[in-house]
Amino acid sequence: MTRTYEEITSDQKLLHAIDMYWESRRLSVQVCVLKKDDSDIMHDVGRLESMTCVLQGNTDGPANQIIAQPPLEIASSFVEPSIQSSTEVAWVDDDVEYVGLDDEDPVSDSSDYELDDDIEYVGLEDELVVDDAWGCENIVHATDLENPRIEVGITFGDGDTFKKAIRQYAIKGEYEIAAPYSEATRYRAYCKAKGCKWRIHVSQLQDERTWKIKKMPHAHTCQSTGKVEKNCMATNYWVKDRVLDWLAKDPTIGANALQKKLEEQYHLKLSYWVVWDGRNMALEQLKEKWDDSFEHVWSFKAEVEKTNPSSLVDIEYEEVGKKKRFTRMFVALKACVDGFLDGCRPFLGVDSTHLTGKWKGQLASAIAIDGNNWMFPVCYGVFGSETTENWSWFFSRLHQAIGSPTGLVISTDAGKGIDSDVTSRMGLSIGSA
Repeated sequence: MTRTYEEITSDQKLLHAIDMYWESRRLSVQVCVLKKDDSDIMHDVGRLESMTCVLQGNTDGPANQIIAQPPLEIASSFVEPSIQSSTEVAWVDDDVEYVGLDDEDPVSDSSDYELDDDIEYVGLEDELVVDDAWGCENIVHATDLENPRIEVGITFGDGDTFKKAIRQYAIKGEYEIAAPYSEATRYRAYCKAKGCKWRIHVSQLQDERTWKIKKMPHAHTCQSTGKVEKNCMATNYWVKDRVLDWLAKDPTIGANALQKKLEEQYHLKLSYWVVWDGRNMALEQLKEKWDDSFEHVWSFKAEVEKTNPSSLVDIEYEEVGKKKRFTRMFVALKACVDGFLDGCRPFLGVDSTHLTGKWKGQLASAIAIDGNNWMFPVCYGVFGSETTENWSWFFSRLHQAIGSPTGLVISTDAGKGIDSDVTSRMGLSIGSA
């Protein structure tokens, strides 16, 4: 077999040689030692014995083999240099691995060579070894926001998560923390207790999302003297995070009850209005904003008509400039109408009650009695107040939904004048409740 050698005179040629033998992971080289004299003339003072560089990726070789980095694609030419060594080594030999310049005998895969168990081999790892997994580790963020770890190196999914954690850390430790720099990409704060040197620096990483605690040079020295009863860190946002689970189970809990529970659990004093605001923020997160419900009313109408065909959903509004303002709404599900006509007595009780939420008004309904003497809802409506015009509109939609069943009796205290309107519109008998 003819062997061809390349004289490596630059880094680019070395990288090209590595590229040629990247698949085999071994590259045989000879080293020529040159010396420059006073007249800048180079003299060949000798050559070192042939050796093999084992490229990155070969995990079968000994620990002291030379590891090379991946190459760049370049063009090169081949020359036939003079070889002073009497022993020529092929660039690739599948049976033998050469481990260094000073080894007289190669290490063969089939040899019985074993390391001495009594010798501690230290520093055999080459410093140029590249760990392919470095930088690809999965970052595990702090997730326990009830008992957060605030230490150097801890990471958080984003800035909001960190700020929730630092607030809870301050409340549980009974510290007051001032943050002169609380920005979109960094956070710097210090302890407000007199004489305490605690500081913290947190900033966003290069992924533009993760936050990491970079510096916290001093521990708190205010544990015994700096405890506070009314903590400025107990904001409405902190209250919102604490009461979310409570309100998810029972959304009727008032601000006074929440204030008492929080003060007992965290041993601090809270403003009623801070708790009230935090409670409203939590309810908005759980049930969305009140204003959004008006935007969803059209989607509700479309879904009812899709899932319960022939139902009656009537929405009325008035135009104010370019906006539409909700005024009233009537809903009669087809299943409820059929249930009333086919299985209930010809009797309806009609009345309304006050809406006590953010938006005031009246909730009107028509209720029947089934064969078990249980209440059976037929329809309902929402309007601003009990006026003759609104009740007339409600009964007109009721007539549109159920028609004029034989023998139907309606019991209502809907207001003066409504009896004549209903009698003329539906031809029904009216009873006074």
